[in-house]
Amino acid sequence: MQFTKMQGAGNDYIYVNGFAEQVSRPALLAAKISDRHFGVGADGLIILQPSETGDFKMKMYNADGSEGAMCGNGIRCAVRYAVKYGIVKKNPAVVETASGLRRVFWKGEKLWVDMGTPFFEKGKKPDISGIPGAYASMRVSMGNPHFVIFVKDMETVKLGQDGARLEYAPEFPDRANIEFVQMLDEGHMKLRVWERGSGETLACGTGTCAAAAAAQRLQYGKSHIFVCNPGGVLEVKKEEDTLWLSGPAGFVFEGVWTGTDGGYESCQKTADVKGRCVSTESPCL
Repeated sequence: MQFTKMQGAGNDYIYVNGFAEQVSRPALLAAKISDRHFGVGADGLIILQPSETGDFKMKMYNADGSEGAMCGNGIRCAVRYAVKYGIVKKNPAVVETASGLRRVFWKGEKLWVDMGTPFFEKGKKPDISGIPGAYASMRVSMGNPHFVIFVKDMETVKLGQDGARLEYAPEFPDRANIEFVQMLDEGHMKLRVWERGSGETLACGTGTCAAAAAAQRLQYGKSHIFVCNPGGVLEVKKEEDTLWLSGPAGFVFEGVWTGTDGGYESCQKTADVKGRCVSTESPCL
């Protein structure tokens, strides 16, 4: 199977041309190929497929094999891929996602994604009083669930501890993406994200938009915000009720996945969620 690895501000995915390749078990493939030790290594898998309503359909899977609804960094890379390989021939591109149709404009290397209208959920929120420096929080949906927490100092954030815990908080029956935000001024913020199904990532497009939307809603930020993710800077503009996202989208490398590395095929019945062999015959167990 031919694949291409791409990244948007360090948020990396494996891309497969579903017009030419057949993927029978995409969830299992996502878990295998995303593994950074036993696979190619990525935050997930994105398959471009034919669509009746758009130029193509973007099917997104997280690193644990769970299916995602939308990815702001992933869709920019998907459109760059689609333009390069002739799947998209007009500007803007219209992409079908699980969160609805999304328009993507580009000029040169810069792409702008119509991320839709944020929805501010009014459900119960987890307690943040035990998080050092946390002073405000908000539930936001960008077609997928986010919990945005504002902190005084990003250096105090224990993302692996609090992000992992809050992802599975009882207030989020379908789990949630967790964002920690430090406002630098009205037009700039720092962001770290614990993504549902993938853990910490270097950037998150929907998380960036959720953080910007929460800041705008709470009157901490302006309608045009630069968001400093660990992997790079993303840009969010609010036009009426719509958020537009822009940032880098680059090719990393191409390759061929055989699906046989690491003994996967010989231990399918006893493989764990990432496809690794956990046979009870192992002398290490």
